[in-house]
Amino acid sequence: MRKELDVATDSPLKKLGISPTHALFRALTAAGRVLSNSALDLLPEATLDDLLGKNVVVLHPDGAYTVHARHVEGFLRRKQSPFS
Repeated sequence: MRKELDVATDSPLKKLGISPTHALFRALTAAGRVLSNSALDLLPEATLDDLLGKNVVVLHPDGAYTVHARHVEGFLRRKQSPFS
């Protein structure tokens, strides 16, 4: 099951040309949330919209982005780990 979820997360990132080690994902896994103005400093709005549409990130009413689900966070953490 984890492999299927990993593929479902990795596939849209590859299509968008974004690495799981991108600064936005590092910030999300470290802090849990990134304010929209900071996220826009890291990626264009169109790319953030694509990540929203692919269920990689979620934009909350308070203007903060978080990862969409625990399996997405786990995938990002595994990819960011020096031991992966």
